[in-house]
Amino acid sequence: FFSIHFHLREHRMVLLKDVKFQRTPRAEAAETTLRANKWDTEAWDVLLQELGNQPIEKARAVYDAFFEQFPTAAKYWRNYIAKEMQAKNFERVELVLHKQLLLIPHSHLWQAYLDYVRATKGKEEILKAYEFALDTVGSDVNSTTIWLGYFDLMKQQRASGEANENQLLNCRKRFKQVLEYQVHRLEEFWRMFESFEMEHLEKLYPNPRQPGDDKAASQQHLRDVSAKYKRAIVCYKEKQVLRQQLFEDLLPIPVDAPNSPFRGGDITQSLVIPNLPQTLPKKPREQLQLSLWLHLLSYEKCNNQKLEKPELAKRVKLMYQQAILCLYYNPEIWIQAAQYSASVDAKLDDAIKIFERGCKALPSSPVLHLAYADFLQEHEQHTKAEAVYKRFLEHAKAEELDCTLVLVNYLKFVHKVNGVEAARQLFMKYKGSASWQFYTAIANLEWKLNKQPMVARNLFESGMGSHSTNLKFVMTYLEFLEAMNDENNLKLLYEKIITQHNCPEVWSRYLEYHYRFSDAQGVSAVEDRAIQKCPELQDWLPIRKMVNRYKYLDLSPMNSQELGALQHREVLNLGLAKYVANRLDITTFQQVGSSVITGRGTKSRPLPICV
Repeated sequence: FFSIHFHLREHRMVLLKDVKFQRTPRAEAAETTLRANKWDTEAWDVLLQELGNQPIEKARAVYDAFFEQFPTAAKYWRNYIAKEMQAKNFERVELVLHKQLLLIPHSHLWQAYLDYVRATKGKEEILKAYEFALDTVGSDVNSTTIWLGYFDLMKQQRASGEANENQLLNCRKRFKQVLEYQVHRLEEFWRMFESFEMEHLEKLYPNPRQPGDDKAASQQHLRDVSAKYKRAIVCYKEKQVLRQQLFEDLLPIPVDAPNSPFRGGDITQSLVIPNLPQTLPKKPREQLQLSLWLHLLSYEKCNNQKLEKPELAKRVKLMYQQAILCLYYNPEIWIQAAQYSASVDAKLDDAIKIFERGCKALPSSPVLHLAYADFLQEHEQHTKAEAVYKRFLEHAKAEELDCTLVLVNYLKFVHKVNGVEAARQLFMKYKGSASWQFYTAIANLEWKLNKQPMVARNLFESGMGSHSTNLKFVMTYLEFLEAMNDENNLKLLYEKIITQHNCPEVWSRYLEYHYRFSDAQGVSAVEDRAIQKCPELQDWLPIRKMVNRYKYLDLSPMNSQELGALQHREVLNLGLAKYVANRLDITTFQQVGSSVITGRGTKSRPLPICV
């Protein structure tokens, strides 16, 4: 007997108590794998299979852990509901369906819902359940069994004499509806519809004026429906090209989840897709599924069936919900789904619900939270937008995540919505732990938007107190001073950082400045000083200095052939220096190329000044 441990949260191990059954080697291997990698979907599958013959009381805790990590796994929800149904735990089944049914528009779960209703409810409630299912997921390509169940139910009612005229007309309406949907076995539904029309000819076309009018009207009606049916079947076949490669029961895993040691092979090995690159990315499965879903969505939006706008929007929104099921941890699908919902609905409620669900699924995703906050700001819901920023920052603090990017965007938001003073107060709140990017952001706001260059310079100077060792921040400060034409402070800063950052990047920028604004004598002095102080520049050819001195923007004193020859010479010089370094002692080699002796020449470096 054993207890199973799983990571249900990052950096935290949760013990699942009272999960005891006879241990098998497969279950033991799966447990070991999940301790090392909680995202190993094959290990989860094996473990749940091993629980297949166990009472639900023993399996429930494992299912709970599984669903906390994979809340959209429709196939596993169906299996779980079946086990609860088998144990007559109908209250638990109702609770699951109440929470999950509308969030998981997948035929697996909806069929489980119908099975539950058929097992526990009366005829009227069963019919209502089927109507509800068809209205919600009837356009799903996998809803065939639901449609067949509905038509079988209606046939039973007609056979028993319980069906009235309204139910007959409603059944006919449903036939016409399914024939416009791109579901499996569409040809079978067409044959069923033809039989239905002929079987109930007298009731559907009562009191014909002349003999044969009812048949003529029926044939005309069939022709009208046939045109829409044929369009639907063409679209179905076109979409199947993409759908054949979809894994609609794929368990979603985050893009940064570790590779599964339990996985036996690459799922892409069996795929046959034209023009698919042979060298796939590290995690091809999820990326390929995302691409397929986006292509399917693009096809659906093209509206090749010429649907009315409300019907088209309903189908596309359903497809987005289904894509989310297996791309649950991908922020892109959440953003697209919410944006599409907002584009077709005057009210924003559905879009906001999608964003909220996405942020709950991905609380550490900057791009999703930024897109959500931007969306709210765009629709002038500033209070809600600020709440999104604050919620992410609180989460990042609790989880010790880098929140710099969101903080910078929050600063811009506060400045735009609440004004200058509010932005300054926000900066002061985070100043103690502010990154160099945050200093740069507030300085640029003061400079560009508030027209306060002196305040901006003071902020840069304040940032130098804690970020002077950060070359990127220093370079940003240099750009600011150059743009301000603050020559005195610029020279002082250059002298300061040259001492601290004696590297080609700084010297190159200093030289570029002098190339633009100093005379020949001043340029030569700085060049000599740079070559003397920075070993990486000592291998410059004299002609390279001339090119760097005289070039301007995309203009060069040498043509492209000459520049190419110069670059070849520089490469040869580096190779020659390495060759000589291997054969002369250090004292002799110092006359040839000191950079190689120090080890800096062992790797090729980019030229300090780009042509």
